[in-house]
Amino acid sequence: MVRFKNRYLLFELAWKDGKFDDSINEAVLLAAFRDSLRQNFGDHGLGTALASFQVKCYNPVSNLCVIRCSRDEYRQVWCSLCLITSIKHRVVAPRLLHLTGTVASCQRAAEVCHGAATAGRRLTQQQAKAAEEAAARLAAMAV
Repeated sequence: MVRFKNRYLLFELAWKDGKFDDSINEAVLLAAFRDSLRQNFGDHGLGTALASFQVKCYNPVSNLCVIRCSRDEYRQVWCSLCLITSIKHRVVAPRLLHLTGTVASCQRAAEVCHGAATAGRRLTQQQAKAAEEAAARLAAMAV
């Protein structure tokens, strides 16, 4: 039996307006990422990448997004994500922060990046609640 191998990509979504928007979640990001894959690589590229493609976690406070994809298709996923310019009519610039083969390593990198992004920031009650929920999803990601 062959083990299916994945890659985990940690992206930072830099929003041009810099505003907090809790309406953007994993499902919205997944739809935008699928559209980008289809637009840039066609239906065949989308079909091959969707075998294990999943948005594992999105933190709206630190704007970090963890994506799982197959090891063979990670370059296509990376390319199509970097070509995204807007999500839900908001201008965005995705930037790859970490690429790894294990979910534990991606978790550690996400925790470090989240700590750096939120250090010294005063969060509203809504932002603090969203950050706690995202941290819980990140911790449960390896399970």
